[in-house]
Amino acid sequence: DNTINYVNEVITDILPDVIAFQEINDVSAFNTLANSIPAYEFITSGSGLGLAVREDVIEITNWSTLFPNAGYEFAWRYPLLVELNWLCGASAASIQIINIHLKSGNSSEDFNRRFDSCEYLSNFINDNPNANIIILGDYNDEITDSENSNSLWPLVSDNSVAFATAPIADIEYYASYPSWPSFIDHIALSTPLFDELN
Repeated sequence: DNTINYVNEVITDILPDVIAFQEINDVSAFNTLANSIPAYEFITSGSGLGLAVREDVIEITNWSTLFPNAGYEFAWRYPLLVELNWLCGASAASIQIINIHLKSGNSSEDFNRRFDSCEYLSNFINDNPNANIIILGDYNDEITDSENSNSLWPLVSDNSVAFATAPIADIEYYASYPSWPSFIDHIALSTPLFDELN
């Protein structure tokens, strides 16, 4: 109950347009949170991922999970694809948000599973070059590592992808996993959204 109350307080204080959830271990608690904040629409993938959007500025038009044949690569946490219309005044934009929680761990097998996951995501972006795509969530690795030690390299090296989190990814103060410390939670954008980085 405390977690639900704390998360409710953070959301209602900040009122973000979009909230991505990973590691949803209690769907009942997630539903209780959803019911406590009627200004938001909540969805869950059923494999530990979820998304909430402010209904006054965002309309969810469709959602699904991706890569049904790549459960091993994604640690059976299939990426949650949410298609939405984001309203801003008289303007609107169609956005696809992909919420991910990649494989954790330091073994070579863990590395290879994250690497392969990123190849799937990179291919998805390149197969949809005109789509406004945001890939966000728990990548479980840093984007600042060199090529040989970077399991996210298929996305990091992809010219069709830019990380909005890059400017702070190497600053310990902003570490998303402070006890390590490391920055392993990222937001990546596809080419049509590059202008939003300025």
